[in-house]
Amino acid sequence: MTTYTGSCHCGAVRFEVEAEIDHVRVCDCSIRSMRGALNARVLKENLRLLTP
Repeated sequence: MTTYTGSCHCGAVRFEVEAEIDHVRVCDCSIRSMRGALNARVLKENLRLLTP
């Protein structure tokens, strides 16, 4: 599996996920569309928070 890193919009919450991502969705909210963000679903067990 591949490990990906990410964060919330402001960067206060950081995380890692282990997944084989083969499908993503484009979000049409104003913040995500300006940033070019994509969404993917992952299993809860594969999510690791890096910030408290």
